[in-house]
Amino acid sequence: MGAQLHAYDLNLTAYAISNVIQFLPDQRFAQWVNKQIKSPTAIEYLRKWGDEKYDASQVRELLSDADMYAIETVFEDEQPRGSWDWEPYHALHLLYLRTVREVREGLSLQVADDWSAECVQFGSKLDTEGLKLYEGFGIVRAWVQRLRELQLALGAEQFVPPADIPKWHVSTLTPATGTTEDAHAKRLILVDRMRMAVAKLGKDATPNGLIKEAKIKNKNGRDVLRELEKLGEYNGFTRERKYMPEHQ
Repeated sequence: MGAQLHAYDLNLTAYAISNVIQFLPDQRFAQWVNKQIKSPTAIEYLRKWGDEKYDASQVRELLSDADMYAIETVFEDEQPRGSWDWEPYHALHLLYLRTVREVREGLSLQVADDWSAECVQFGSKLDTEGLKLYEGFGIVRAWVQRLRELQLALGAEQFVPPADIPKWHVSTLTPATGTTEDAHAKRLILVDRMRMAVAKLGKDATPNGLIKEAKIKNKNGRDVLRELEKLGEYNGFTRERKYMPEHQ
């Protein structure tokens, strides 16, 4: 389980990288990239993709979210100056269809439907005329993040870069009493997403801040945070109560 998603992850990663590679023949662009990217892994990945000695099969591997972010941020301020536009690949956008059955069978029909809708949205954004390189790279990075959330929910950790697997990953949680398969699959995804937000903002962060970071609906987010509080992984509600004025 997870093989089709893994293949698509590789394709999306290669897609993002190839959009950078196309500009490396420009010496000014290449110098900027080599100077600004701080991740050695990302630099080596770009070097191999741009080296004709390596064929695609030798360099097709996954980059962690941190490595992809290291590349994305280099172009955030539209530097270096120039016309560095995103080159869309519409046919690749549609390859998500190969993953839908795997998500449906491994998680649920509703999760598969949600995934399909999200893929269409990601693809539509990437097809936008005049999209800048950093904008397109950021969209693909978000797409890959969503895909890897599904891999973790499926229990397919072997297809996720180790750096992107939370140490508290919950794919082995058993469903709560009376919980349907679909609801349990959604719960796994929400808990993993919230735990990533807590890791980024801290155990004492406000509920609203974490819910915004995790991009979860308010009620669902608070339910997940209460669950994490019981496990000792979140202190925000306790902190809120501590500083509430006492009633006379």
